Amino acid sequence: FSVIPSVLLYLGLFNFTLNTGYLKALRLFRLGKYSRSIRLLVATLSFGAPALMNITLVLWVVLYIFAMIGMVLFGGMVHSGSCAVSKHANFDNAYMSVQTIFRLATGDSWSCFYLDAMNNNFPEWIIAPGEAWVHAFFVIFMFTSLIFISIFIAIFLESQRRARAMSPPAQ
Repeated sequence: FSVIPSVLLYLGLFNFTLNTGYLKALRLFRLGKYSRSIRLLVATLSFGAPALMNITLVLWVVLYIFAMIGMVLFGGMVHSGSCAVSKHANFDNAYMSVQTIFRLATGDSWSCFYLDAMNNNFPEWIIAPGEAWVHAFFVIFMFTSLIFISIFIAIFLESQRRARAMSPPAQ
């Protein structure tokens, strides 16, 4: 296996250069010796990282559940070419469903998607969900998104409080 890259490198077909220019941005952390705010930022991130990773994993599980519910409710909607349901945002398969639910979670044209779902743009052979299901899906999804945003902020603030308590006072 290691012979193939060696031959390609010898023939000049493969250029292996390691670009480390992006590592220059890490020089900012050397200023931590002199700047209390940078030390506080690094300490906050280090205290909050485990809890943020845990809540991020739970967030992805919840987004996947909402994506599957979206596939059941909105799968097969006619791609109207409007601002919402299109070939780039739909619930027709699992991949596009997760991508669409992430798009809705960020607030990107969720109102257009909601209006398309309310207009029941479905082929006649698919039973369209009732208005109550559409309302319930979007209200519960938006409420859940707000809860996760609040949890992220709470974790960050708690980590910052712990970092401030452990850092020496400013002189």
